[in-house]
Amino acid sequence: MAVTDGKAVNLTIKKGHAVVLAESRLCQGFAKDAGQGVVSLTVKCRDGGTERASGTAREAAGGKLVVTWDSGTTDTLTKATVGENVPTSLPSLPPQP
Repeated sequence: MAVTDGKAVNLTIKKGHAVVLAESRLCQGFAKDAGQGVVSLTVKCRDGGTERASGTAREAAGGKLVVTWDSGTTDTLTKATVGENVPTSLPSLPPQP
């Protein structure tokens, strides 16, 4: 999880798959070990956006993950822990007709 230019960014990598949620975009694709602690990311955004289409991720000091996208955008992410930043109460849905 991160905030880049005031906007939330979330990256999930699991079993060779990658999902990016950023700027109201959903992007899905693949994560591949590129060696020397680098993970190569290639994703496709449903709306055709290309700002976060391909890049590399590497661990940085303090347990952070730095993702450098080929577009020039850089995201510095912090691993979320279970229950962190999750609202404790959610509004109810209005009655349905």
